[in-house]
Amino acid sequence: MSNAVERTLEILASSLRPYVAERVAHSPVAEVRGTNVDGADAQFLLVFMWDHWHDLFRHELTFLDRSTISELREFRNRWAHQARLSDRDVFRIIDNVDRLLKAIGASTPAELQLLYNQSLERLHQGIQPEKSIVDRRRLAWQLGVTTFCGVLVETAVLGVVNAPLSWIIALVVLVTFIRLGWLFVTRSRAPVSIGPRECPDCGRIIYSVECPYCRTEQEVAVTLPLARANAG
Repeated sequence: MSNAVERTLEILASSLRPYVAERVAHSPVAEVRGTNVDGADAQFLLVFMWDHWHDLFRHELTFLDRSTISELREFRNRWAHQARLSDRDVFRIIDNVDRLLKAIGASTPAELQLLYNQSLERLHQGIQPEKSIVDRRRLAWQLGVTTFCGVLVETAVLGVVNAPLSWIIALVVLVTFIRLGWLFVTRSRAPVSIGPRECPDCGRIIYSVECPYCRTEQEVAVTLPLARANAG
């Protein structure tokens, strides 16, 4: 897993160098033009893009791209300090790198696509057992409750109605409750919100029902006019 992160960061650095170098060469600031990015690693390039966002990159990249840069810096620091990275974290790193490369107009290398597919497969393998256990427990609980209710009702029937009709009614009641429990389980099952999927609005990979990136953009769209109004 650590090798996958290392290779992903190397791919990121090799793709960012020519992009950053071109912006540096056209910078109006002499001090910035003197920056040498040849051989720079991913951390240096990400920090440089963050520090010089307003004068070099904000007209070409979006607010979401800046958030991606920030997230990649955080993940890189965690990896460099040998912090534990989950399969989800690794997939997030690879996905963010892929999206940042697309944002700067760079093509996705075949090796990065391979790392993406392998990471996605590991992530799904880890999610499926967890989902199966949750489904089985929910099924057992709901069927157990409905069966218990059915037993209570048929016990009351057996105590009131004379045999053999009581046994027939009790059996019908039990089967009915089991059937109701099964229908409740199959029709009320909530959609799976875990696991990677693509947001239909912004196209980014998310893991929750609501897209945090779209929500962030909406919050910015609301708060900026209010802030300007207050400033005025």
